[in-house]
Amino acid sequence: MRILLMSSPVATHLMPMVPLVWAARAMGHEVVLLCRPDLVETARSAGISYVVLGQRYEELMRGRRRRSQPAHDEPPWEELAEAWRTAVGELWRPAVACARKWRPDLVLADSLEFTAPVVAGLLGVPLVQHRLGVDSWTTRGWPRVREALATLCAEAGLPEGLPEPAVVLDPCPPSLQAPAAAPAMPIRFAPFNGVAEVPGWAMSPPTRRRICVSFGYRTSAGDELRLARAIVDAVAGLPDVEAVVTISPEHRGRLGPVVERVRLVPPTPINVFVRSCDVVVHHGGSGTGLLAAATGRPQLVLPVTPWTAEHGERVAAVSAGITIGLAEPQDDPDQIRAALRRLLDDGRYAAGARELAAEMARMRPLPEVIEHLRRRYADRGVV
Repeated sequence: MRILLMSSPVATHLMPMVPLVWAARAMGHEVVLLCRPDLVETARSAGISYVVLGQRYEELMRGRRRRSQPAHDEPPWEELAEAWRTAVGELWRPAVACARKWRPDLVLADSLEFTAPVVAGLLGVPLVQHRLGVDSWTTRGWPRVREALATLCAEAGLPEGLPEPAVVLDPCPPSLQAPAAAPAMPIRFAPFNGVAEVPGWAMSPPTRRRICVSFGYRTSAGDELRLARAIVDAVAGLPDVEAVVTISPEHRGRLGPVVERVRLVPPTPINVFVRSCDVVVHHGGSGTGLLAAATGRPQLVLPVTPWTAEHGERVAAVSAGITIGLAEPQDDPDQIRAALRRLLDDGRYAAGARELAAEMARMRPLPEVIEHLRRRYADRGVV
C-alpha cells in the first residue's frame, strides 16, 4: 500500500502521525510526505521521506492582520477562511501533480490540513484524517472550511466541494473526547514529540515530588513568560516540590530569578522525563495532553486559546486534572499553588489519570489500524 502523508505546517501536527507512519513502514508499506519547508526538520528527525512544496507558512501569510483570542472566545472564522484560501490556493496544483506521479492508495492527513481533501478528491482515493486530540472544533468548523473553499474546489474540478473523509482516526480516548466531536475510529496513542539527548539529571529519580511544565512550540512569548513566572512563583511556596520548566532560550533571561528547585531547560521532548513527574502543567496542547494522559499523570491546564481550553475542560470532567481558563487567575501564583497542591495530594486526580491511561492502553494498536486500512483501500488505483 502507498500512503501519501500530508500535514498542516506545524511540527506538532505532524508528530502525532509519525508512529502510525512507522507502523506502516514496518509492515512493508510505502509512505511519502508532501509538506511545506516548515516540516523538513521534523520529517528528517522522524526518518520520513518527503517532497517540499510551496513557501514557508509564515512567509506566505506575512502581512495578514491577526488578533489574539480569549480562551473561551470563538475563533476568528473570517480570518481563518482567508488563510485557508491562501494556503490551499498556493499548494493544491503542485500537490496534485506530485500525487498523480506517485499514485497513492490513500491520503493520510491531520484534521487541519485542507489541501489533502482536494488532492484525495481529484485523485479519487480515500482521505484518512488523523485527529490531533480533544477536538470538537474541527467538527464544528468543517462546514465553514467547505464553504470557504467551495469556489476553489469548483475551479479545481470538484463541483461538490471538499470530499468527506473516508475515516477519521482518533488517538484521544473516548471518555476524554469532546461530546460534540464527530464519530471516529479510536486508535492507540503512541507518543512522538521529537528526538533529543537524554540529560543526565533525567536518568536519576527525583529527590522531591516533581512537576513538568511545558507550553509547546506555538505559545506566544508573552503567554509563555507570564505563565512560567506564575508557576515558578507558585513552586517557591511548595518546599517539597521541584519543577522542570521548558522555556525558549531567548525568553529565559527575561523570566527573572527562580528558586533552586526550579530547573529551566530549553524546549525538549518531554517524553524523556515525563514518567519521573507527578504532575504535568501545560497550555492544553494535544501532544502534551495526550502524553500526560497516556502516562497516567494528572494535569494542570492553563489554556490560551478556545481549542486548548477544550482539552482542559475535558480533563477536569474525567477527574484527571484541573483547568484554570482565565488569564487573571492564571497569573496568580496563589491559585496556581493551590491547584498544584490539590493535584499532588488529592488521590482522586491520580486515580482519574490512571484510569485514563488504562483506557488508552486498551485502544486499537497501530499495526491493526494499518491492516484495517490495507484491507479496505489498497490497490484501488489512481485516476
